[in-house]
Amino acid sequence: MAKIFISYRRTDSAAYAGRLFDRLRSRYGDAEVFMDLEGIEPGAEFGKVVTDMAGAARVLIALIGRDWATLTNAGGRRRLDDPEDLVVREIEAGLNANARVIPVLAGRATMPAKHELPARIAALADRNAIELTNQRFHADMDRLIEVIDRAVPGGRPPRRNRWLLGGGAAFAAVALTASLLRPGGAPAPARPEPVAHNKGTMAQAAAAAMAASSSPPSWEQIRTLPVLYSESLDRATMLDVWTPQSPPKPPWTEEVKAGRWCATNRTDDSAINYVHVGVDNKELTDAPVFVRMTADAQNPTPVSGGGLLYRFDSAARTYYAFVLSPGGQATFWRRDRQGMSKLYTGSVPRSAPGQPTTIGVVGRGARFYLFADDTLLATVEDADLPSGRTGVVVLSKGRFCFDDFTVRGAS
Repeated sequence: MAKIFISYRRTDSAAYAGRLFDRLRSRYGDAEVFMDLEGIEPGAEFGKVVTDMAGAARVLIALIGRDWATLTNAGGRRRLDDPEDLVVREIEAGLNANARVIPVLAGRATMPAKHELPARIAALADRNAIELTNQRFHADMDRLIEVIDRAVPGGRPPRRNRWLLGGGAAFAAVALTASLLRPGGAPAPARPEPVAHNKGTMAQAAAAAMAASSSPPSWEQIRTLPVLYSESLDRATMLDVWTPQSPPKPPWTEEVKAGRWCATNRTDDSAINYVHVGVDNKELTDAPVFVRMTADAQNPTPVSGGGLLYRFDSAARTYYAFVLSPGGQATFWRRDRQGMSKLYTGSVPRSAPGQPTTIGVVGRGARFYLFADDTLLATVEDADLPSGRTGVVVLSKGRFCFDDFTVRGAS
């Protein structure tokens, strides 16, 4: 069995989990690192397999995001208080087996106090935690690997990675820059790059299987693809890539706070604001893209929402938009020269008002797969906008906040 087990919540820290998994797998090998459904045979009892793997591991990493301790289920019950909660069962198995259980705090999360944890895993609060931040990702990972090496000796040297930086960000009303050069062309000071792209046989196989299949992709297939771009919206790294050159044009106001980028408009029903992102000069036409977001509005309009920009053509100002309203309504729009057209409307179960939801779009030619909290929500057919970039978009009145923006793809 794998010696290293990663325990995390998808709706809380998926972007960090993917990067953590890629880094550990590149050092210790595929067989030594377990996360999610990797290696589970079809038909196996998922819960039993996962807890058995957690109990057999030498090291269990408990990845804790900002909402890890407060997320609730559909009935409004805190997930940590559910006796069948898999995260609790995983950590309990690791503690009972005397594994090295390491709390890893993702994106400036704080360590829960002992009284906030169920008794079964209260001992987690006594463990020394390691921070994992976007701006110090590689330095933080080096510290974590030093700890793991003492528990899992014999890790092989890291493989060489190709590093990619997101570029070409722009707002509708504000021109942004993704250049890493100072005025005059002098290179900016070196800093930890925010994203790694690993070329692995597993990723290539997953990409080929997804492209060849006529069935909708599963989240398990998507998460084996390497991360092309990851933005956790920590101020120290985000401002290098998404720095406005002038204040936002009214009615929009924007802020970066506590690892979230938020855009607010309380007055103009028809205002639209967006950011588009290019990665390594690729259009990302069919890339799987995910973002975690919250939406609220005092007096929302029928089109109020925030979400993902897909196949954005900056010259023509055309795009698709998969947005979530403050009330949990999901809508897939096409914006062309004739205006906005609604291609899909559905609802996303909300466990509590204002709770973040991870939404995603995966394109496959004329077909789009829409995800909510890593579950396939709908399949939409439309071939009018064949190519473009990706990003985030906010429509009409409300306050919309984003974090953990992640683009995946194959080399």
